[in-house]
Amino acid sequence: MDRLLIYLKLTGNAPLDQEVQEQISKRISKAYFATPGSVTAALRSGVETLNDILVERNRSLASNGQRGVGLLNLLVLRGNQCFLAQCGPLHAFWITGGEVTHWYDYTMEGRGLGQAKSVPVSFSQAVLQPSDALLFAVHLRSTWDNDVLSGLQGQGPEGVRRRLFTRLDSGLDTVLVQARPGKGQIQVNAPSRPIASGAESEQPLIPDNPPAAAPVSAAQAAQGVVPAALDASRQAAGTSTSVPPAAPAVQVSPGNSSHPAPSSPPPPRKPSPAAFSAQPPVQPAGARFWKRTGDILEPVSNTTGKLGSGIKNFFRQLLPDSSMTTIPSRYMALIAILVPLVVVITGTYVYLSRGQSTQFAALMEQANQSATRAEAGTDLYDQRQNWESVLNILDQVDTLRTSPESQELRQKAMTALDDMDLVRRLDYKPALVANLPDTAIISRIVISNQDLYMLDKSSGNVLRAVLDPKTGYQLDASFRCGPSVPGLVSPLVDIAAWPPGNQPNAAIIGLDPQGYLVFCGPSMEQDPQLLVLAGGMTPGQLQKFSLDISDLYVLDISGPQLWIYWKSNIESAPQAYFDPANTELQPPPMNDIADFSAADRLVYMLHQDGHLTTCSFSGLLEAPPQCNDPAPYIDFRPGREGQVLNPQTPFTQIMYSPPPDPSLYFLDPVRRAIYRFSLRTLAFKRQYVPLESLPGEQATAFTVNSVDRTAFLAIGNMVYYANLP
Repeated sequence: MDRLLIYLKLTGNAPLDQEVQEQISKRISKAYFATPGSVTAALRSGVETLNDILVERNRSLASNGQRGVGLLNLLVLRGNQCFLAQCGPLHAFWITGGEVTHWYDYTMEGRGLGQAKSVPVSFSQAVLQPSDALLFAVHLRSTWDNDVLSGLQGQGPEGVRRRLFTRLDSGLDTVLVQARPGKGQIQVNAPSRPIASGAESEQPLIPDNPPAAAPVSAAQAAQGVVPAALDASRQAAGTSTSVPPAAPAVQVSPGNSSHPAPSSPPPPRKPSPAAFSAQPPVQPAGARFWKRTGDILEPVSNTTGKLGSGIKNFFRQLLPDSSMTTIPSRYMALIAILVPLVVVITGTYVYLSRGQSTQFAALMEQANQSATRAEAGTDLYDQRQNWESVLNILDQVDTLRTSPESQELRQKAMTALDDMDLVRRLDYKPALVANLPDTAIISRIVISNQDLYMLDKSSGNVLRAVLDPKTGYQLDASFRCGPSVPGLVSPLVDIAAWPPGNQPNAAIIGLDPQGYLVFCGPSMEQDPQLLVLAGGMTPGQLQKFSLDISDLYVLDISGPQLWIYWKSNIESAPQAYFDPANTELQPPPMNDIADFSAADRLVYMLHQDGHLTTCSFSGLLEAPPQCNDPAPYIDFRPGREGQVLNPQTPFTQIMYSPPPDPSLYFLDPVRRAIYRFSLRTLAFKRQYVPLESLPGEQATAFTVNSVDRTAFLAIGNMVYYANLP
């Protein structure tokens, strides 16, 4: 008998409501219990189910600028064994025998579900003994150390809260699973009212043979609602699950699963007819409202009258001849209510004012302590955790108020983390003096002789901007390059800088899907020159091209195939990069290529899911291309040297920067980040992110001028530039 606990936290600006959370939890549970094979295979099936849901949801919400990234812990209890699958930067602690084991995968930082088709999963396993505990959390608290966590064994819910959280910390992102001797029943501890000191409030244990129903959600648990859904009688070993209130989207689902041959839970029991006959008749909503209102106001009215009479009798006895005895009872009652109310409001205001100051001072002290530990520590892991703790605490500080001290500490923590992650922040500014049309979507940026050429995806035309040192880039309204050129009817799909000194004398070249190349530039006295690619390529199937010095590489997705025009001799038939006659050669998939670049006889093919394929080719049929698919990105951040780097979101564009500092640059559209890698080994060197948040949705294009040390970034119809450090 397997028990599945689902711990889901959704980050971003697209939250899930309670009903959707329950539907998702049911689908995850169904995927797990319906998957034959090992427990890990079933867990991965549940993870992939959630990932598919979030990927599709993010795709549908992309036009609104919304996105949600799922952080997931899936815990399976089978007898006294537990199996854990983690997705994203979540923390889990296994507490047993006074020892604490921390399960956290560094490679998950910045990752989660709903970002790409590939699913990152980290698995862990343990054997639970009575009094053992599992603690799940999104964020670590600065007060958590080995002594605090090891002391959770045997503690009740109130004891757990007192050890883990201060009065300033609600612990909304934390869940504790405790193993206790028993009959295999699951108990959800979720007090709906404050617990007195030294006392614990627990929900009754679930019966031995309850009907199958919906899983227990965190919102239900926080209200003291425990549906009869947990079929606990079939559990072989005794475990009890304790869930602190208001944990993020926690679902507990039972099920029979031996993997293979999962079985279905028993059908729900039907209520007897007597259960319906005992119910009172349903009244109209209006009648119920007025009846309840009368029931409430009647005791209030009686109490007010009695209070007023009592006050009048008091003054009559105290001052027999006073005129106060002539004040009606209702006014006396009103005075008795208003005076304490004013006192309470005044006291509350003073308490909140001083209370916020106290909270601010306490949080700043915690943040400074974490910063001190980070600066004094030598272990990179501990330093990172402490600096991240500083930022988490400062987020709470900002809800109270901001101060120069908190802002200075935040900048210090961000700088430290940026140094660890090889991040540099760029101060982007608008590049163009005049705005582009609202309908424009810049999909490619090219620099030629300091002029800026931008491909508008919506129209297929190229826009040219000329640099004015005093004002910025000015649009050239007379420049034509696109469907308006005579003989060219299709919109351009890609552009590239044309090497200077080559013929025709152009600044850039553009490609349309039909196989036409258009040469454009301000120095061309006549209309842009139009040439047709020779060869038997399929019209309408050309999508991308790249120039390696003067050799032209064209992607034909109908094959799919890469074609090479040596020395850009487009009047001669091209050579196939992958020889169709070589049956032993297995070319990599090319139907999903998002972008590619050629450099020094190397081809870099970027796929839509973000992974990279690299191929080398001498041009000789006797030596077919050698490909590496996938070609791993190598991490070189401090403490992670030599590990595989997994980008947070799939890259969408790739750019080759020639000597004197040859590099490959990639675009992360979601974070508006530019990644720099070495050319041969794909070693991660630097990441450039905006210093301040930029308006708009995802980045759509970029380019880097390594000579002038500038970077350009397009977001829709807006183009920004920044100086590289």
